[in-house]
Amino acid sequence: VSQSRYGPGLSEYLKNLNKEEEIIFICRSGARSENATLESLEMGFQNTANMVGGMIRWNQLLYPIVRGT
Repeated sequence: VSQSRYGPGLSEYLKNLNKEEEIIFICRSGARSENATLESLEMGFQNTANMVGGMIRWNQLLYPIVRGT
């Protein structure tokens, strides 16, 4: 889930999700996604994670990127 996509509306978006679903938060560097992960945990989500290092780290590790799916 992109926090920049939802910004201040992230809480409202999360209210509509099943708290049992797995959610992985990703952003450019990992900072915003960490905040989103913490927010989701405070809201009672049990299965959320932050992709530490974000897309910067992903690219450093040369992992593949699939766009448009």
